[in-house]
Amino acid sequence: METIKNYLESMFASLPNTSAVNRAKDELYQMMEDKYNELISEGMSDNAAVGTVISEFGNLDEIAQELGIEGVVNAPESEDRRTVSLEDAKEYLESSKKNALRIAIGVALCVLSVSPLIFVDAFSDSNAADSLGVSLMFIFIAIGVILFIYSGTFMKKWDFIEKQACSMDIGTSEYVKEAENAFAPKQALFLAIGVALCIISVLPAAIFDDFENFFTGPVQVGDLGGGCLFILVAIGVFFIVYSGIIKGSFEKLFKAAARKVSVVDRETAKEEEGASNVTGNVYTDSDERSGLTYISPAAETIMEVYWPTVTCIYMCWSFITFDWFVTWIIWPIAAVLHVALKSILMKRV
Repeated sequence: METIKNYLESMFASLPNTSAVNRAKDELYQMMEDKYNELISEGMSDNAAVGTVISEFGNLDEIAQELGIEGVVNAPESEDRRTVSLEDAKEYLESSKKNALRIAIGVALCVLSVSPLIFVDAFSDSNAADSLGVSLMFIFIAIGVILFIYSGTFMKKWDFIEKQACSMDIGTSEYVKEAENAFAPKQALFLAIGVALCIISVLPAAIFDDFENFFTGPVQVGDLGGGCLFILVAIGVFFIVYSGIIKGSFEKLFKAAARKVSVVDRETAKEEEGASNVTGNVYTDSDERSGLTYISPAAETIMEVYWPTVTCIYMCWSFITFDWFVTWIIWPIAAVLHVALKSILMKRV
């Protein structure tokens, strides 16, 4: 039966990984297994039984209609879908891993940017110290933004995976699934560490605040706890964002393979794909179906991390000040700002 299994895999290797194809594959395997067992029970040798089964069921063109996949087997090559080969999938996953590191560092730096200001203020009340703290804060933010922009540019070549209907053969799909399963324990660990760090981030603020009365001198011990809070949150957010982006890369590949196509203007498709040789139908998300798209990959990246960043700022601000009755104001402000940014960073196509 092992020979039959291997032959079956080779028969379906070039077909797209769809539910219909997988169902047909399972059905054909059952038919081949039943026939093999029947021949063995009649006294036929193993090699002869295998040869008979393959000769009877080994031509997909002849049994495609019976299996319900005639349209797939006999379908002409379509320009509407871009094929993602095994090499493409490996390269995309590796690029996504590097991109996840850059974006995670960028988000962490944006969260961490408040810490220098707090630490400097804790050790000195002078204007020069305040200027240094503010300068360091903007430097951290600037580095983070640079990483966001570079990440968007770096991943531009893979835009088609998120926007266009693609096809993967079963071998490529199985590789992606195995890679996803292999990363699952790490993703769970990183997520747990990230959430735990965000939860315990309030402890330094509480501890330093309790010990503030025991210390005398120019150092404001209570403020040190606030700075440590942002450090822990930044590390926690790093783990959450890093693992989330890598996990999302697997999901994007599967979504691209299952995505339906929608017709758009061919010239627009050529412009979006740049030097790509893909023409014809491309997939568009909800904004693009309404005729809107981001002006650049960097703009799309900024909008992707917008709400996670707002959430981090809200949590940090709230836990530092405990002014929950005030900090809620960040949400309506963020919503208005989100609409404004969207109008700036998106264009009609």
